[in-house]
Amino acid sequence: MLTGLRANDRNRPSDERNLVKWASPFLCNLRKVKKIVDPRLKRNKYPSQIAIIQAAKLIHNCLNHQPRMHPPMEQVLQTLQQIKALDSSTVSSRFQIRVFYYLHREINNISVY
Repeated sequence: MLTGLRANDRNRPSDERNLVKWASPFLCNLRKVKKIVDPRLKRNKYPSQIAIIQAAKLIHNCLNHQPRMHPPMEQVLQTLQQIKALDSSTVSSRFQIRVFYYLHREINNISVY
């Protein structure tokens, strides 16, 4: 979703072949998340940093080792719809800045398993 990479890719270095294992540590820190974002996404105006942070947080929650901690699909859908709405041109930049700081704080407080 964020990286543009396949879930399993034998053409990548051995420690990067399994996308979940490789990307999981990057999802808990904003600076690290930016390193794994697909360059094609970075070239466009959208998605915004807010959308990227929110997507990373959602992905991190979905990858939790304890299945009971996974968000229900209804919540996943709701979050994806919110991400889409964040990148609509109708969202004010002032609102985006407030959300960005909130999500930045949230993603940097995620515990790594």
